[in-house]
Amino acid sequence: MTKPNLGEIEEMSETFIVQIIMALFVCLFLYMLYINGFLLFNMKIADFFIGYIKRDGSVSLNFEGCKGKVSRIIRFKESREYVFTYHSEVTEGVVTVKFLDKQKQEIISCSTSDSQIKIKIDKKNTYRLIFNFSNATGKCTVVWK
Repeated sequence: MTKPNLGEIEEMSETFIVQIIMALFVCLFLYMLYINGFLLFNMKIADFFIGYIKRDGSVSLNFEGCKGKVSRIIRFKESREYVFTYHSEVTEGVVTVKFLDKQKQEIISCSTSDSQIKIKIDKKNTYRLIFNFSNATGKCTVVWK
């Protein structure tokens, strides 16, 4: 086996640096998409999971044997008072919904089957909607009116 010469080593290190820079750009691009509400953060394990969390915060989820967390940044089109309506039909486990402001301070937290809360929203701010699942089976919805 021959040892690589100095030129080959420099070429390999330049290629490695280019790969690291490209990976950083991809990560930055994905982060920007998440912060602007285009991507969803998923860290869950489930036997079955189907549904959506739209950019406006409306949610419809069906799940079975779900553990973990789903998070999405949401923005509202207008500043006004909204009614947050959460409905769930969880047959096993627990589902907790949290609504956080830009500083990650909790505005709403509920784990009951039905909740309706009035909240004043500023369209200039971004908000985070987080679902925590603990061995949960069932379905849930969130509607903003």
